[in-house]
Amino acid sequence: QSEQLALQAERPAYSLWMVTAARRTGAYLADARVSIRDDRRQVVFDASLDGPWLLIDLAPGRYEIETRWQGQVARSTTTIHAGDHRQVVAYFVLADEPGPG
Repeated sequence: QSEQLALQAERPAYSLWMVTAARRTGAYLADARVSIRDDRRQVVFDASLDGPWLLIDLAPGRYEIETRWQGQVARSTTTIHAGDHRQVVAYFVLADEPGPG
């Protein structure tokens, strides 16, 4: 929980805060691979996350985010404006959860 508090304190310094979580329970999920592309389709971030959070300072613009976890893919888009603090959550289905319905 102290790690969560530390991340919350750092959050205002970043334009995007991303979380990976289980769809039904909201439990945080680690080990996802995140790829972020700008509006020119250039990769601006591509890495595996050790934990469920990604704090990143993106320049203003439109971004496509692809997150992969255990064979599942979540896609989203976001637009960052100057001074923004956006949040994106990538949800995945755990093996014991019912699929999207």
